[in-house]
Amino acid sequence: MPPRRLTLLVTLMALLAVCCALGLHHLLRSSSARPPVPSESTATDQAGPHSPKDRTPAKTQVEHVDGVVVRDFDLGDISLGGHGNADTFRAPVRGVLVTPDIEVTANTGTTPDAEAPAAPLVIVSHLRTFGCADETFRYPCLPGVEEIRADRGMIYLGKALAAQGYAVLIPDLSPLWSGEETATPYDQVRGWRLTVERMRDELLTASSGGTTAFGAGMRGVISPGGTALIMHSRSAAVFNSTVDAWKDSPTPITSLMTYGGDFVIPDGPDPDFSPPPPTDVPFLVVDGDADRDVKQAGTIWLTEHITQQRTAPAIGVRVPGYGHNYINRALSERDFDDRVIDGDTAPDAAAHEALLTSFSSQWLDQTLRGKPGPFPTASDAPLPETLADVPVQWLVTAPGAAAHWTATSAENADGAVEAVGGGQVKLCRTYASMDPNQYPDRCPDPESGVQSMRSTTARISLPRGGGARLSIQASDVQEVHLHLAPTGSRSDELTHTPLQVVLVMEDGSRLPLSPLGSEKALSDLRTAEDNGDYTVATLRFSVPPQAQGRVVTGVELLGGEGEPGGAGDASGAGDGRRHDSVDLRGVSLIQSAR
Repeated sequence: MPPRRLTLLVTLMALLAVCCALGLHHLLRSSSARPPVPSESTATDQAGPHSPKDRTPAKTQVEHVDGVVVRDFDLGDISLGGHGNADTFRAPVRGVLVTPDIEVTANTGTTPDAEAPAAPLVIVSHLRTFGCADETFRYPCLPGVEEIRADRGMIYLGKALAAQGYAVLIPDLSPLWSGEETATPYDQVRGWRLTVERMRDELLTASSGGTTAFGAGMRGVISPGGTALIMHSRSAAVFNSTVDAWKDSPTPITSLMTYGGDFVIPDGPDPDFSPPPPTDVPFLVVDGDADRDVKQAGTIWLTEHITQQRTAPAIGVRVPGYGHNYINRALSERDFDDRVIDGDTAPDAAAHEALLTSFSSQWLDQTLRGKPGPFPTASDAPLPETLADVPVQWLVTAPGAAAHWTATSAENADGAVEAVGGGQVKLCRTYASMDPNQYPDRCPDPESGVQSMRSTTARISLPRGGGARLSIQASDVQEVHLHLAPTGSRSDELTHTPLQVVLVMEDGSRLPLSPLGSEKALSDLRTAEDNGDYTVATLRFSVPPQAQGRVVTGVELLGGEGEPGGAGDASGAGDGRRHDSVDLRGVSLIQSAR
């Protein structure tokens, strides 16, 4: 049997084994894999929540612990509409509020008229998961079946952030998310706003001294100004509409973060990505590369919008070994892991919680409080090798004035990119590896490894000293940012793809550039257990002083000094030669550092 056919057969068998291993874990996103449940539940399971009209809201439970106050509250119900009847779907408005504690009077508890330390508001919006212990997506659960509260699974994060001076609101969204689709039979994004705005208004009333379900000790608890929204999985659907709706409210969204965000990415030739992020709000996308629920949907989505002109940074962080579910204790306590892993070496639930706590607290300090921190929010900041002692790969859209070059599927009639020095260039798109269709613009699959991207890229072969020249003009360039990925894994022993980057000046002179920080974007990701999964990442380069004030007319990407032979016939030319190759999504010439 030919080696490539044998490799394909082995790959298909491995994929089948993975699918079998995942089995039940696919429940988090799809109803089709759910085990059978009693027939009386099928009428409402996944259709949406049906909170009883006579439901009595639970009394607020208050706990003072470790310098914070945890309030488990219930504000009643809301109608979500659907099927032409406003009351067809009803969901509870309940959740957890965690705030910094205030001084207490001896033997009397919290003083009713005491003023709490004002804290920035942070909303933690959890994933879609089953709401019942029988692993069904319904509300209410069947009689005798325990309810699963995913909001309570995030209390650990609320406590950690409240201890640092934030007021953390964690809505219970499992009833709202119980419907399989976000837009039908009721609008879940609208339902999210109805739910959270009801909570926010109650919180603002309490902070102004009014009597609310939250109880005493709430006066002044919320500081005026910016609010942060941290989203997990399905919750990533709400940020654009919420930013727009709250822009002129007392709680405008001024910081955004997702972990394992469930962004829309195309399955076929139509470029139906989720819309781009708001340009004026800092955005952090965190993806674990072992996530088997949404995979790296956030990184793939941000790649499509990576050359967006922005006034605030958009930053993607990819972390090795981390999955989707274990940041939520409601799932980790049930060993509901989405990953296919080596249990002896993979990050456990405690590591997931520590990573999310560290990333979110540092991100909030930088974006809400303006403190210095590790995230490269400025366009001239080096890209760190690690974050919270975890190796990371960066994908960054910098703020400020910049000239951008973006790979497009249009014919290259204007010479925007051309091969030089024996290199080759092919403008193409990567499709899902399991999609058998031979689309006209499809990139050839690499010999080894998987390209996890859906955007058009320029596939550039890199013989030594050869590659491609991009036509892009800008003056007074401060830094150069490349957004690319190696074309699959290497067949030699090098740990990265050698690459030289050169600025071409208006007078024809050429200036080589030096990397600014991490070069993990070029790393070979093959391991003993995995052939390597590649997403687009960012390289930053400093510009030498002699380029200041001059006009740049092009950027060259050239093969480095290593032995060629990295990615097989990566150019797509079919010439059988083996040489290095990269898939380039875009280039940004930064003209003003911010």
